[in-house]
Amino acid sequence: MITTLAAASLAVTLLQAPATAQPEGGDPGGAVTKSEAVNAQAAPAPYEMPTYDPAPRTRAEEPPPRPEPESYEDFRPGLRRLLEDLRSGRLNEEAFVNHAYAKLGYQGGVPKHYRDDQLPAEQRVILGMTLGRELAGLGHPVRRSIQNRMAQADILRPLTTRRAENPAALAVPLSECGQRGKLPGVFDCLHQSANFSVFYNAAGDNAVNPYDGPGTAAQGDVQDNGVPNYVERMTRSLEEGRKTYSSLGYAPREDHDKKVTLFLGSTHVEPGVGFVQPYELADANIIHIGTDFDSSDEAEEFYLPRHELFHSMQYKYVGWSLIWNMRSLNAWMEATAEWGAHQAVAADPAVPYGSRYIYANDLDEFLARPEEELTKQDGFGGGRQYGAFIFAEFLDERFGADAVRHSWERIEDAWFPDGATEIRDMITDDYDRDVHEEFRVFGVANYQLCGGSTAADYGSYWRYQDGDADDWCGALGTTGADGPLAVARPEHETITLPADGKASGQWTVKGGGVHYVDLVGQADPSKLWNMAVRTMQDDDKRLTFTVVNWEKIPRRCFADDKSAREQDKTLDTRIGGSCNVVTLMISHGRPGDDEEEGRWETKYTSLFGGSVGSTDVQIGVQPGGNLITPGGTPSTGTKTTEVGLRHRPTNYEAVSAVACHCEGWGIQVTPPGGVGQWSGWSHGVQGLSENAEITEFTTTPTTAKSTVRLVGTDYPVYVTHEYRPSARPELYDVTVTVTSLAPPGDQPHISYRRVVDWDVEPTPLKEYVTLKADHPKVEFASDYGLAGPDPGSGRPKLHHEGSFTDAGPYDQGTVLDVNVPVEPVPGNPDAGLVGEFHLYYGAAATEAKALEALNAVNAPVYSLAKPSTPGNPGSGAPATFVLGYRPVT
Repeated sequence: MITTLAAASLAVTLLQAPATAQPEGGDPGGAVTKSEAVNAQAAPAPYEMPTYDPAPRTRAEEPPPRPEPESYEDFRPGLRRLLEDLRSGRLNEEAFVNHAYAKLGYQGGVPKHYRDDQLPAEQRVILGMTLGRELAGLGHPVRRSIQNRMAQADILRPLTTRRAENPAALAVPLSECGQRGKLPGVFDCLHQSANFSVFYNAAGDNAVNPYDGPGTAAQGDVQDNGVPNYVERMTRSLEEGRKTYSSLGYAPREDHDKKVTLFLGSTHVEPGVGFVQPYELADANIIHIGTDFDSSDEAEEFYLPRHELFHSMQYKYVGWSLIWNMRSLNAWMEATAEWGAHQAVAADPAVPYGSRYIYANDLDEFLARPEEELTKQDGFGGGRQYGAFIFAEFLDERFGADAVRHSWERIEDAWFPDGATEIRDMITDDYDRDVHEEFRVFGVANYQLCGGSTAADYGSYWRYQDGDADDWCGALGTTGADGPLAVARPEHETITLPADGKASGQWTVKGGGVHYVDLVGQADPSKLWNMAVRTMQDDDKRLTFTVVNWEKIPRRCFADDKSAREQDKTLDTRIGGSCNVVTLMISHGRPGDDEEEGRWETKYTSLFGGSVGSTDVQIGVQPGGNLITPGGTPSTGTKTTEVGLRHRPTNYEAVSAVACHCEGWGIQVTPPGGVGQWSGWSHGVQGLSENAEITEFTTTPTTAKSTVRLVGTDYPVYVTHEYRPSARPELYDVTVTVTSLAPPGDQPHISYRRVVDWDVEPTPLKEYVTLKADHPKVEFASDYGLAGPDPGSGRPKLHHEGSFTDAGPYDQGTVLDVNVPVEPVPGNPDAGLVGEFHLYYGAAATEAKALEALNAVNAPVYSLAKPSTPGNPGSGAPATFVLGYRPVT
């Protein structure tokens, strides 16, 4: 197969090595330090949090045109008519309020055309929130009259959790029950703390566990004080939650000197659930939590009250326009209440393990449909909006914890707010960030949430830093854990690519959503492909396409993530070997805007490289003929999956162990007379020289062939490297053919350089090196593996040049410059001037075996690299690595 490839210098971040000493004397020869070489391949720069600089905004005295209200077509007929009559003006506010209270069961007299046999819980929620809004708009005397008549109004149903506790007898009579704390006909007991009044019953239906014996003091339990431990724990949770929320800038809606009231065992919610009623319903902050000890259906007392208390903080920001975007705002209310509960339980070491991570229980519901609108609500009490806490966490970590509150402040200031739009505009206007990029990063972060164990796994890519992230993965369970990437992650498509890599697809993504496609290539290390991913969308350009190539989530392979937001853009990536999965992510960066369809096509464009091997040796060959390709199995030492030169029996790596792609070749051409010297090269760090073009690259499982065309000041030169097994299992034969198209009378002088930085496992950066360079065709040799590939750039050394034995242990390599005489091909005058020689890359179990193999192939010049393990530099065990040279005479 003949292909033309662009310059290919890898960009993979694994381990960063310390800087290497500078070469001694002379020109540095294009050399770089080890840290410079590694950093040249680094991933994106670390993230810097933006500054909050809110754009000036004031609410106009007159509201803008009302938006299209949410549809209630799926509601019960009577409720639908009641809400539609209110919106159209056919029903005034006071009449609506009275009908709504009656419809919720707090008084009689619902007109016939507004009646329904029963309302589902979510429809009661909307009616209750609408009632609260309309109450706020009534004149004070009318509002107070109605509120006094409906002192216990309550309707909503939020989150469900449960906790059982073993029955126990009272140690002493309860001191808070009876006439002193009674709410007649409802609660018989009242517990007071600094900021909360907790009404409860100690007996009968919906009662709490009355036990007041030994407990856990850190959780609020006080033995034998006449207050049930359960009530003390619940109250302490509210006080601790209030402390956390106050530190974050939140407070309940203005309530003058009133405390927040908790009805514990409220009959208006099911046991085990909670609800915060709109402030206007009773002109007070009231939380309802259902519990029933006798039926073993108790409300959890550590997490749930903190979640509900955060709702009471949110009502400060939710105004009369709530009805217009009820579902969107409810979704953001639940997402941020879960985030708030997370902050509150994390700040309290007394919270038991079983209650500490309840807030994350519905994360799988959110990531099961990642392409949905960011604030998509699954019906009141549905799981997806609770799982959306992860976006509030994203705001917290990307913009600071205040960003969550700022989103609610924007909602408060808007006439017809919805959560998605205010979040979008906050990111753009108040933080001056590209909202498309933020939602792209959000999508990537969610896909790589699980699977990593160290910071090195993620490189410089943004990830969640929260200490609970591992527990979030536990909440995900096996969601999305399929295919070759057996890691829990958002739901996705999986497409296995055919031999030519051609595939296509489309998906509609909603505002703030992300769609994922795993593209699975061939798991063949001898076939690494360049792949084109064409991305297409309409001219609105709401979508961002990102391609990520994985070694194993979250570790990347081959190259940095690439993204595009154009109408028609092709992204180039690579795939193959053990890095045979590329994930295409399609993110919608405009929450609140219309949905958008994204379309894509893929195809392989050319081979990128391959790993070839014989019995004892494995070599990663680049299209330019230099070494180091990705996609191999983890090495024994540093666990790198890049293959430079491997000793297969031990799986030790010698060239790519510390992510420095410091291996390559170059030539210098000197025309007759010495005028017009020029050079060209292919090198892992410096890439292809500008005058170089790869004209051929083919591989099989055991062979590879690369041809590079170089153009200089006189005639083109072709350099071909053919890799194949030698007669010895320890060595790979690299036949190097240099062809100049100069006529026979214009023979140039050609110098060929091979440079390799040894990083021998299991002690990379500390190896012993022996160099035997006594041969008339050797023009220069030294220990400086970080030299540039151009023979004309200088002759640097680290400590030694020429021949030396067992230098080290320190970080070093080999530079070998040889003369390549070129002659006409007998009988073929059109073939140009040709020179040929052999290199040998290999590895053996000991130094003696390596020397034996070199003698067998008659290689008089060689470099031996050995680890600094016990017994060395003597034995060369467990692996001695080889670069040999043999001229063709």
